[in-house]
This record gives sequence, structure tokens and C-alpha cells, in this order.
Amino acid sequence: MAEEITLHEFEVGSVTVPPGGKVMYLCDCKLTSKRLLITDRKGDIYQVRLDEIVGVRVQGYLMKCVIVQLRDWGLNMDCKKQSPQVAAWIREAVTGA
Repeated sequence: MAEEITLHEFEVGSVTVPPGGKVMYLCDCKLTSKRLLITDRKGDIYQVRLDEIVGVRVQGYLMKCVIVQLRDWGLNMDCKKQSPQVAAWIREAVTGA
């Protein structure tokens, strides 16, 4: 089994985690070769396996939101101006490029 390596670390303003619409503010994100890990300022951690991600797109005013589409729901990440870069990183990790 391949070792999990960190690909990118970045901050986002907020992440909305459905179902239920929980909002995590001022989050540190770590994209690894296997997962997307999101930690908010309270220390709550949310993780998504890369094999659960079926699509990534940028949406919103000034391209501020990255939508990570999972099998049954979406994850909204408020990334502001870095959205195109974050979306590209996630796409590359998912496809193994």
C-alpha cells in the first residue's frame, strides 16, 4: 500500500459541510495523496477520501467558492482568489496527475 504524502496545505475562509449545512470557519486544509483534511480553529476535523470526490468546480462572485462534488452531496469551500489553484490541486490529486 502506497504511503500517504502531503501534496498541498492551504487556508480557506469557511467550509460548508452538508448534510446539515455545518459551517466550519477559518480552516486549515491539507491535501494528501489519499485525503482532503479540513481543520477548523476549534480543532474539529473533517476528512474526505479522494476516491469519494467525483468532481470539482469553481463558482461564485470573483470565483470565490470551490465546490467539491462527492457521490451524494457537495462540499463548499470559500477560497476567495485562490479558488482556481485549489480546484486544480484537488483535481490533480483525484486523477493522480
